[in-house]
Amino acid sequence: MNHRKHRSRRLSLVTGSVLVVMACLAFLAVKQSARRNELNLRLVEETTKHHQEDVHALLVEGADPNALMNPPPFAWSDLLQAVLHSVKPRGHGETVLMYAAHRCDDSMLRTLLEAGGDIHDCDVAGTTALGYAVLMGTHRNVRLLVQHGGDANGSVQDTNSHTTPLLRAVEDGEEREHRPEYLAFLLAWGADPNGRSGIGDFPLMSAAVCGDLESVHILLKAGATINARDSYQTTALMAVAEVGGVYQVQMLALLLKAGADPSLRDRKGKTAEDLAADNGYTRTAQFLHTSRPHKAKIWYSISVSADASKGTAP
Repeated sequence: MNHRKHRSRRLSLVTGSVLVVMACLAFLAVKQSARRNELNLRLVEETTKHHQEDVHALLVEGADPNALMNPPPFAWSDLLQAVLHSVKPRGHGETVLMYAAHRCDDSMLRTLLEAGGDIHDCDVAGTTALGYAVLMGTHRNVRLLVQHGGDANGSVQDTNSHTTPLLRAVEDGEEREHRPEYLAFLLAWGADPNGRSGIGDFPLMSAAVCGDLESVHILLKAGATINARDSYQTTALMAVAEVGGVYQVQMLALLLKAGADPSLRDRKGKTAEDLAADNGYTRTAQFLHTSRPHKAKIWYSISVSADASKGTAP
């Protein structure tokens, strides 16, 4: 009987000791979590102010470079996470790293990356820091993120569909002066010259329609498919013939020289020549009918003077 009482008392002491230790650990974890949350809030504030030295100091103190810009209110689950030392769940919102990717310069972004910023973390829409930089056209930050392991072919969620870094770069109207160099960088890091958006757009067509001759050269050299079609069965040659533009005939000549097939038809059965004629580009239609690229410059000079009032080549 005494033996049982002794064993029961000893078990109670052990249980009590364990509970005390657990309570102490929980208290310390919560205290550390509170301190970390305080640092993270200050980190968010200093990042939005672009105070790089203060951001660096906070990171040294223990702030999380993957902290949420708008953390959710406290929940009891946070206490459990603190006790178990669990990692912040992914896909919960914009992080400090994501914010810096599209709002700050590359030096701030580098500071966060070197402190452990996770380039693979994503927000609720599935957009990573690289995606934020791609969508905002911050080319220097895109370069830095790709060099730190970002996927040059990564899918980026746009307004209505997904796109790719290369396609977005071609469509970006800003920094056009540096676009060829930027495209060459992405291609060197594995970007697919034939990568498509969610609605079937591809880089070669976008560059051709924009009249960007140099970018078309780069894409073709990288292996872009000259007769690729979009969801409407339209090729780059057809698209240029239809929309016109100052460099229309020069672009058509370039595409034809690269092997574009003027006999192909779109979903409605129209060829590039038909589309040019339907849109009033008579001389361009005649140029396509002859399919002689070496005459492009002659036709171009005639077309610009004849159609100057329209503001586009024929």
